[in-house]
Amino acid sequence: MSEICLIGFFLGMPTAVVAGADSGFYIGAGVGDASIKDSSFDASDSAYKIFGGYNIGFIPLVDFAVEASYVDFGKPSTSAGSVEATGLNAFGLAGLSFGPFGVFAK
Repeated sequence: MSEICLIGFFLGMPTAVVAGADSGFYIGAGVGDASIKDSSFDASDSAYKIFGGYNIGFIPLVDFAVEASYVDFGKPSTSAGSVEATGLNAFGLAGLSFGPFGVFAK
């Protein structure tokens, strides 16, 4: 059976930028390119992502959050056919905030 490799590259505002000691909701978006490559299928299309979450800021310099996102990888197509891929994601985030600089992990 052929293996399909789906690659999506998204550029957007990192979640940690809006995180801090304050609690609250945040939203964001990203756009990019999705490619599907197989032995007989090689196509790409525009892709986008929207996300939102809630930052739980009860300890200074430490950030915790929950986040959900919807990803649409477009509909890449060739003369052999087309593929449509979408996804829903849910994450927990933890990070350290140092003023304008922060690091986080999902």
